[in-house]
Amino acid sequence: MEFLKSNKGCFMNNDQILEKVEPMIIKAENEGLWFYKKFCFFEIWLSPNELREVVSSGNTWCRVTWSIRNPDERLNELQASIHAMTEEINSIKEERKKITIKEC
Repeated sequence: MEFLKSNKGCFMNNDQILEKVEPMIIKAENEGLWFYKKFCFFEIWLSPNELREVVSSGNTWCRVTWSIRNPDERLNELQASIHAMTEEINSIKEERKKITIKEC
């Protein structure tokens, strides 16, 4: 979905952009989906309400091609990251205990 240019090739104002994306926002709301965009070094996940607010506020970075995805994907990624970080923390704590014991 192209947010930046209209069919005539001229730039659209925020209201025109919102009018164009509103059907997708409604679809996402009805299906419990969120908007997703991966850039070079980061990802953005926005709820339908967040995208609506961003478009309305005039932020130009919202004028990109978004895909609609299940937010559970992101929750699963975050849970996996939390698990990996917890394991690393516990590993570091265990290694510190070994060093402390040797020093005594």
